[in-house]
Amino acid sequence: MKTKSILKFIIITLSFCLTACDGFKSEPEPPFNPAIEFLKTYRHIKETEKLEDKIPINETIKQYKLIEQKLLNIRHKDPDWNSFIIDYRLEKTSKTIKRLEKNILSNLPNK
Repeated sequence: MKTKSILKFIIITLSFCLTACDGFKSEPEPPFNPAIEFLKTYRHIKETEKLEDKIPINETIKQYKLIEQKLLNIRHKDPDWNSFIIDYRLEKTSKTIKRLEKNILSNLPNK
């Protein structure tokens, strides 16, 4: 009698686990869409521009470097997609990073 209830418990537990685990299957990654990735990156650019004077300069530089990596990723995965726009944004981002880094250097105390 006890064996039947233990067996029943094991079967119920296993079926529950198998059912629950089915919900944890990861969805296949959607195919790369450069337009969507650029839109996300552009939003990131605009958010960072708005916050540039409100967050520490090191964090701002970190955000712009992340943006630069996203743009390079778009270029790498689809080199022909709006290369003019990607190049323009990369150049503008690079200039912004240099300007911010220059600001850090100019604010360092002289030795």
